[in-house]
Amino acid sequence: MACAILGRIKALQLAAGGRAGTLRSGRCRLVHSASFDAALSSFELQLRQESKPLQVPALVLRDLCQCEVCWDPESHQRQSARVPTGEFAKVASVSTSAAGLQVQWADGHASCFSTSVLQRFLQKEDDLSRPHFWDRASLPEPPQVTYAELTDASGVQALTRELCVHGICVVRSAPATAETAEAVGELLGAKRATSMFGTVWDLRVGELDNDSAYGLEEIEHHTDGCYLQQRPPLQLFHCIQPSAPGTGVSSLIDGFAVAHELRRLDEMAYDMLTKHPVSYQFQDERHDIVAEHPVLQLDLCGDLVAVHWNNYDRAALPRDPAHVTAMRLWDSLIQEERWHLDIQLQRGDMLIIDNLRLLHARKGRLVPGSPRHFVGFYLDMPIRTPRALPRDAASW
Repeated sequence: MACAILGRIKALQLAAGGRAGTLRSGRCRLVHSASFDAALSSFELQLRQESKPLQVPALVLRDLCQCEVCWDPESHQRQSARVPTGEFAKVASVSTSAAGLQVQWADGHASCFSTSVLQRFLQKEDDLSRPHFWDRASLPEPPQVTYAELTDASGVQALTRELCVHGICVVRSAPATAETAEAVGELLGAKRATSMFGTVWDLRVGELDNDSAYGLEEIEHHTDGCYLQQRPPLQLFHCIQPSAPGTGVSSLIDGFAVAHELRRLDEMAYDMLTKHPVSYQFQDERHDIVAEHPVLQLDLCGDLVAVHWNNYDRAALPRDPAHVTAMRLWDSLIQEERWHLDIQLQRGDMLIIDNLRLLHARKGRLVPGSPRHFVGFYLDMPIRTPRALPRDAASW
């Protein structure tokens, strides 16, 4: 059976003028090549010419079938709640068309995988979207796009890529309205509400008294929501009215870059901050919340995925002196100006940051009665299929 399948695949390829072992996509947009190894029961898919080939077991591909038998088009969920078996994924034939990759399975079932589905579920982040660590010398100005560029999907893709690569992007020349912030936020993801601040914040001096953001004093570098079990990944600030020059300056630090430097300087301190949690708290008339996070959070592969640091919201110091020493070293590093990217936002500027990576601060004490007015909210991570603003949005 395996020899018969390989023979059919080779015949398909030769008819298409491709090399042996490869099914060329022809008119199929974005799929550069596809091949199937019957002995391994595995597909090799190259979705774009510049991307790396993906090794996809036949069982994984069969499980992604989105025909109406396998997939509910209304709920976008699988029809079956069971984990499939290997017998489920025996291949009879493979072909490509303008619609995508077509697979005829041995049990008589047929699947057609569009390139968008393959990219959505199988494509890992490419090299161009991986985080690039930065300091003030390597990133003296923030990455930016104009508001007008967001009327095209390529502009939204540029914005989301900068958030992946640098953890920051500034949208310039946007109308200075709360509605504009809402429109851009909807392009990126779902807004994240908190019970203490609601969904959208109106940041003016003296507006509320349960957070230092509404006061006059400088605010040192921190990440938001450390007292929450699930911290918001993104944060958006839209400048409706700026403060006087030299006051209310937004300052950002790449926490991943500082963590990398800490590890270089003191491996034991780095390990301490990745393995031992710190307690954070929020308290007002309606809330009394506590959560624990390590300052530097690693995933199961040992890669850094989040920075949790807010000395304003920290509860008690850890009892281990070595842990406190490591925290002090981290604190001293983030005070160094070489890490600080300072931005005086102007009317219509919109600052979007990765709250799990970047620390932010406010430099320059505000004067009483300062006109500084920002609108902001938290967001989940960017959506994978970017949309664009309406074409007439640039004239709003």
